[in-house]
Amino acid sequence: MTDKATYDYEFLRTSFPVPSVLHIELNRAPLNAFHEPFWRELGACVDKASTDPDVRAIVLSSVQRIFTAGLDIKAATEILSPSSSDPAARALHLRTHILDFQHAISSLSRTPKPIIAALHSTTIGLGIDIASACDIRLCSSDFSGCVKEVDIGLAADIGSLQRLPYIVGSDSWVREICFTARPFGAEEALQQGFVSRVFLGKEECVRAAIELATKVGEKSPVAVQGTKHLLNWGRGKTVEEGLEYTAVWNAGMLQSGDIGRAVKATLMKNKAIFPKLETRKGPRGGQIVRYEGYHGKSGSITPTCPRIRHSYRVATPINSLQSNDTTDAYITSFFGLNDSTVSLCASLQFTLKQQNRVRYLTTTPSSLSPLSIVTLHSDHSQIRSTIEDAYNGSR
Repeated sequence: MTDKATYDYEFLRTSFPVPSVLHIELNRAPLNAFHEPFWRELGACVDKASTDPDVRAIVLSSVQRIFTAGLDIKAATEILSPSSSDPAARALHLRTHILDFQHAISSLSRTPKPIIAALHSTTIGLGIDIASACDIRLCSSDFSGCVKEVDIGLAADIGSLQRLPYIVGSDSWVREICFTARPFGAEEALQQGFVSRVFLGKEECVRAAIELATKVGEKSPVAVQGTKHLLNWGRGKTVEEGLEYTAVWNAGMLQSGDIGRAVKATLMKNKAIFPKLETRKGPRGGQIVRYEGYHGKSGSITPTCPRIRHSYRVATPINSLQSNDTTDAYITSFFGLNDSTVSLCASLQFTLKQQNRVRYLTTTPSSLSPLSIVTLHSDHSQIRSTIEDAYNGSR
């Protein structure tokens, strides 16, 4: 079980109301106005939960009397103060700050763990960015939301403009609330699809969010996290692209032992119990790490990386590989892939298979598991550079 001390933050209150659910409460008095240390803590907390096998779902709510007043204007003014007389230098400074800010809030969408937002009372500006990045939104009857940014002279830049059109069914409504910064209440939020349920008060809303998260946590983590990944990946894609990618994804995920557990429990009329899903955390902040080696006739892989002191075994021996012109093959494994490189890997697999150049694929590419490709020795460097260039270019 996770040590609760590992989730100790200055501006967040964290708890485990049930063993599989992490409850994060915004807690910067009096109004949860976000300055840089606050939003960095939120991003760090969610990123930590992303690789914690004890966490299967997350609930986000507020300790204070409102959900959030949005951005701390005073702190933001200090960031906007000129740090250089050179306009280009100032622009680069601001761009870096905005990208860091976006990355922290996007942790809510990026994490494979489903996040349920329990919104209450005033939820302004950044609060809508945060809620939009969550998977499920519930609210209390006193909820009042507002995309406030135009009132302070800027376009919303932390996610509302990108995510709201996918969340609600009316592009016209999104533009109306974003152009005018007019508030909208719980009934309107429910009508437009911004929230899925409304509750009488904050306590009831938070309780319902925890109950929902508990139900999610009882399901197969392979299935739940895969479902979130596929839903997120499919945004902006055609149905055909989504189906093709899902086929590649499930070619690996259908081999999960959770399917057998679920079927057995159903036949026995019992409740299925699913084990924790151990995930690899990309070292050095998610950077790709390569494990490379030659695949010999015995079926073992002798790593060429000096840090790897043992051999790996794979399911397919060398004499079963689709190769008539080589006695060994080359393996490259990538850990810490992000969404962009996962998509590239799926496409790369298909292309190489069509060209009969892939000799063995150990796993379906995903951000949760390594991609390993065994190829002819002459192909490995090109594959490695293609994936790494795409990864570095998407960061």
